[in-house]
Amino acid sequence: METRASYRIHQRPGQIRRILSGGFAFALGSTALPAIGMLPLAYFTESYFYIAMALLFAVVTTLNFRFRKKQCRYHLVSIHFGQEVVLEYMDGNEIQRLSEPPSAIGAEWREEVIRGNSIFYLNIYRTASDERSVLRGDEYSNEDGSILRQQANQYWPYETLDAIHRRLNLNG
Repeated sequence: METRASYRIHQRPGQIRRILSGGFAFALGSTALPAIGMLPLAYFTESYFYIAMALLFAVVTTLNFRFRKKQCRYHLVSIHFGQEVVLEYMDGNEIQRLSEPPSAIGAEWREEVIRGNSIFYLNIYRTASDERSVLRGDEYSNEDGSILRQQANQYWPYETLDAIHRRLNLNG
C-alpha cells in the first residue's frame, strides 16, 4: 500500500515539452518530415504532385500539433492527500489550485493507441456523490467531465500515476 501523502514534479515543463514528452513526437515527426522532404523533391522534378503532397502533409502536421496542444493544456504539478485532496495543475502556463474532500475525487485509467503504441492517461474527476460533479463550462474540465487528464510520461511515470489512482479510488 502506498504511504506517501503527496506527489510533486520537480520542474515545471513548458507547453512544447509537454507535447513532445509522450508518443506525440513520433506522430508529429511522421507528418512533418515528409512535408519537408517533398519540397526539394518537387523543385527538382517539377511535379505538382509532390507540391500537393507536401501541402497535404503540412496541413496534417498543423492539425495534429493543434490537437496535441489542446490535449496537453493540463498538466499535474502536485497532488497532496490529507483532510482534502489538493491538486495543483498547469492550465496553459498558469498554475491552478483545486481543493476537494477525498470522497469527491476519483480517478480512472484511459488508454489511447497511436500506431500500435499504448499511451496511458489518468483521468482525475469529481465523483457522482458530489453535487458539482457535472462540470458545465468549468474552465478546468475536459470534454469527458474530468478535472485533469494526465498522461504517463517522463515527469509522471506510470507507476507514480498508478499509486495516485489507487489512493484516489481508496478515498472514494
